[in-house]
Amino acid sequence: MPANIDLSAITRQAEKMATRAKTAATMQSRLASFLQRRLPPEAKRDIGAQYNLSASRISQGLDAKSKPNGVSLTGYGRGVNLAEFNAKQNATGLTAVVERNKPPRQIPHGFIAKAPNGKRLAFIRDLVAGKRSGRLPMRGLFGASVAEMLRNGDRPDRLTDFAQAGASTEAARLLGLEK
Repeated sequence: MPANIDLSAITRQAEKMATRAKTAATMQSRLASFLQRRLPPEAKRDIGAQYNLSASRISQGLDAKSKPNGVSLTGYGRGVNLAEFNAKQNATGLTAVVERNKPPRQIPHGFIAKAPNGKRLAFIRDLVAGKRSGRLPMRGLFGASVAEMLRNGDRPDRLTDFAQAGASTEAARLLGLEK
């Protein structure tokens, strides 16, 4: 007498596992796009709370990219010119408030002028042999770059916590587990 073995249960389980794998891949891509969309504004808010810099200038130096195993938030750019920190020219030089809730930075002999590209920038004339030598040489005055602002203090930890909390609530929403 031949033995009859029913494999339909195994087939059904394999189909369920394939469906779950497809759902997991879809959920991973949705979570990545969610974090790619939500991380830059949160980083902008966090940096803007500490630095006296406009949100549009901060966002120029931020970029979020989706990677195969997550999302990377990158800060770009060179130092931010002090004129973008709302520097003011006075009789003795330049005054700039780089960080909020900190005293203004005084730069003697600093001044604000239009650069050849038409932007309003902060400069200072360098001393040659210990004395001023006319109009040149000049150099720009810069504060921290957006990349330095992004890795300052415990900001990476706060952004990681924000990303994990946001991803978990979004995953629960996608799976239909939210209340």
